[in-house]
Amino acid sequence: MNLIFSNCIDSFWLFLGGALGGMYLVRKQIEKEFADNPRLNAEAVRTLLSANGQKPSEAKVQQVYHQIIRQQKKQPLLTIKRNK
Repeated sequence: MNLIFSNCIDSFWLFLGGALGGMYLVRKQIEKEFADNPRLNAEAVRTLLSANGQKPSEAKVQQVYHQIIRQQKKQPLLTIKRNK
């Protein structure tokens, strides 16, 4: 009886460790993927700025783009707080 109970407890801890380890590895992989291939590019910034009906200069596009990239590097991907 004690052997069965001990095996159940060991199985639980192995499952929990595997689940936590898997979540950690997936999080690191997603952060690396977003760092290597950001969703936002200069063309997207140009589209956002031109939504006002004005044609933004290339200098302005690059300025806004680099400002956003610098801000994203300061804040880790999964700890960005959303304002409600």
